[in-house]
Amino acid sequence: MQASETLRPYPVIILCGGIGLRMQEITDGMPKALVTIGHRPVLWHVMKIYSRSGFRDFILPLGYGGEQIIAWFERYLSMTADFTLRLGDGSHHFHAALPEDEQEWTVTFVHAGERTQTGGRLKRCRAHVGSDHVLATYVDGLTDADIGSVLEQHLADEKDVTLLSISLPTTFGVIESAERMLLRFDEKPHTHCKVNGGFFVFRSSVLDEIPDDSAVLELDVLPGLARDGRAGVFEHHGFWHCMDTPKHVEYLNRLWTMGEAPWKWWDD
Repeated sequence: MQASETLRPYPVIILCGGIGLRMQEITDGMPKALVTIGHRPVLWHVMKIYSRSGFRDFILPLGYGGEQIIAWFERYLSMTADFTLRLGDGSHHFHAALPEDEQEWTVTFVHAGERTQTGGRLKRCRAHVGSDHVLATYVDGLTDADIGSVLEQHLADEKDVTLLSISLPTTFGVIESAERMLLRFDEKPHTHCKVNGGFFVFRSSVLDEIPDDSAVLELDVLPGLARDGRAGVFEHHGFWHCMDTPKHVEYLNRLWTMGEAPWKWWDD
């Protein structure tokens, strides 16, 4: 896989202000966005997924640990490239550049507040969205999906939102039985139930409809759009995995260490 040579004129909102309660045993006061996979925060991995498809304009509605996220970006170049520091005037000379796609990244930090819900965080970003459509995602999901194709379907279908849907295997063996007899056993099969993969494209005007900071995207926004026939689905049958628990962090790091991370398209 290669990065797209065509820049997409749509920003990406990454919801990165949550505390991550189920991750507290490993975060130790650090926001979930900065939990590392390999040598980079999961937030960076999510940005690289979008960057592959030509999305280089990011908006981060900050909440818990927001100052740590800002500090990471301020230090990013000095942490990844050799540089010479002139102590007299504090000037830096960097001896290597960022990867070509990352040189085009812009990051807008929005102080959205620690108590603002997911829908409210989207609304807080509205002033920084100058296009008719905007992409959005959580900071804790990784995929090998082509986000450019999601956008293209969204524009073709003229929906107000299009979301990535995922069919997941169960975590148990599924059986069929009758009269105390086992008729069929499937170990962790894929079911017909689809789940929200957390990668969205919105018509930007939807953000204007969100009432306030208390609005929850999953309860107060998406259900209404679905009821009104304004929502579309892009079905993805490839890799997707969330990062909700320490066990998930361990699994994703194992994929990375073995060189089997399906979302990785770039060379180190």
